[in-house]
Amino acid sequence: MLGYLMYRPGLVPRRRAWFGLIGRPLLLVGNFGVLFDGWDQPRRVVVAPKLIWEAFLGIYCAIWGFRRDSRILCRSSPAS
Repeated sequence: MLGYLMYRPGLVPRRRAWFGLIGRPLLLVGNFGVLFDGWDQPRRVVVAPKLIWEAFLGIYCAIWGFRRDSRILCRSSPAS
């Protein structure tokens, strides 16, 4: 959900937000595989996009903050 909330208004670069959109469902599939004895631990391929997303989001927002040209931040105030 966080990936979608960052992707939709463009608060972070869209290509990076895809890691969050893809990473969580992959991790969910990996966890179901563990739950139903498909494998012992989630594979690295399954966990990597989520790891990249979380590391990117923390570093990006700490250093640069949200994109100022995003749709949600560029709204002008209503005329009085």
